[in-house]
Amino acid sequence: MPMIENIEDLSSVPKEGINISDFTQTELEYVKECVVPPQIETLTKRIDELQNTEPPKALDCNPQIAEIIEPIRDNLPSKYLEAPPDHEQVEQISNLMKDVEGVRFEEWKELSLEQKVELLNQLEIRIAEIEHRPFCPIDIEDLGPIKTDEKLGGHMGYHENSPIQGERIVINSELIKSNDPRCHNEVLNTLIHEGRHSYQTYNLESRQTHTSKGDLENWKINLEKYGYQNAQFFGFKLYWMQPVEADARKFATDVLTAYKTKL
Repeated sequence: MPMIENIEDLSSVPKEGINISDFTQTELEYVKECVVPPQIETLTKRIDELQNTEPPKALDCNPQIAEIIEPIRDNLPSKYLEAPPDHEQVEQISNLMKDVEGVRFEEWKELSLEQKVELLNQLEIRIAEIEHRPFCPIDIEDLGPIKTDEKLGGHMGYHENSPIQGERIVINSELIKSNDPRCHNEVLNTLIHEGRHSYQTYNLESRQTHTSKGDLENWKINLEKYGYQNAQFFGFKLYWMQPVEADARKFATDVLTAYKTKL
């Protein structure tokens, strides 16, 4: 198919909040040119150009364009497409955890430290695919002792996104080394919780794949208007109550609850 030369009918008006009929036929043809054969990079660039938002939205957020790219949807990286609603993500991730060998405590406690870290990275690759975001490598660091008295205590891990280290999830090596079943549960909780922070960051900085505008607005206000409320400097209450932490905590709890019901 020849490439369109006349692009006078292509709109430069931002598509934020537009009606689905606001894409002209010429604009839709501009997208169709990249479908057969699939030209993923050019297709992405053109749809982002037409939707004209910052950060870019999911390629399939507009019904007209979603219909055009449906034949090649399976060729597109999931991180470019709208993510499933949270309840579907919870179901898919909990099913994944149930099925992956080594995740259950009886299997986990027999693994070496290196095998545990490899398992967590393999799990994170598949969780990232479900959540429609890039994979976030899992590293381990000695973040201090884990208290295993009546209630677990200590620094479990964190999500980092810096120019030097890049993006990664760090989990306390002492937590992973322990074969206390509560520590095993906390490793899984930390993996899901910090992965949710990666999802929040991706949606606010790279591409909006999350479908809840209310969530996105809350995360944006939290991180861009007020800044992240670190417990060390702002106190535990402000840290605990801020939207990005409340959201990550709830999501991880929902996943682990669903996982345990499947065992």
